[in-house]
Amino acid sequence: MTEATESLDLTGVLQVLERWRWVAESSRDAAAHRRMLQHADELTHGSAGVTTEPWPVTKARLGL
Repeated sequence: MTEATESLDLTGVLQVLERWRWVAESSRDAAAHRRMLQHADELTHGSAGVTTEPWPVTKARLGL
């Protein structure tokens, strides 16, 4: 907000609002939202049968 106030550029503010709009949309169905969070937790901890790696490792592997 401070940056937007100083620059008069609302791009960052609009990006944050869009991100939170997606969060709000995904939260409309409480049961589905809980399932999504559970699935994300399983992926994070490797218990979903899917191999994952930390984001910094992925970026390094891709040369990003």
